[in-house]
Amino acid sequence: MTSDVFRIPGKEWFVRHSVEHGWGCPSGDGPFWFSEKGNFMPLLPLLEMPWPAATNLVQEAIERHAGVTAFPFDSTVLCALAWPTEHWPTMAVQWLEQGFPLSEEATVHLETISKNKAMPQRLRHRCLALVKDKSRGANA
Repeated sequence: MTSDVFRIPGKEWFVRHSVEHGWGCPSGDGPFWFSEKGNFMPLLPLLEMPWPAATNLVQEAIERHAGVTAFPFDSTVLCALAWPTEHWPTMAVQWLEQGFPLSEEATVHLETISKNKAMPQRLRHRCLALVKDKSRGANA
């Protein structure tokens, strides 16, 4: 069974959930299941909301739908951090600065961005600061 769970603000389509396939959305070629495609790009606009607001939107929607599994926030952030231009990595960094949990995989992406001269200096410095904060916390 597939359920329309919530809409990302500003989008016409619903983020869906299926017990068999997990999270997805409609596409011109039929359902697009994020995990099956290994592609979380349609979820990136969530990052334009503050992390607490996005979490509340998703959690409230999940509570209204029985059988819905945990939302792929981590995969969405990792997708954004791997993006080749500055907008989505900047949005992901903003979430991390707002308290989104920093995984080891995200730390690797942040280190890569911090060394990428094609990215703006301000973004590189923010990435480096997050990595340093995490390493300080690990040594405390």
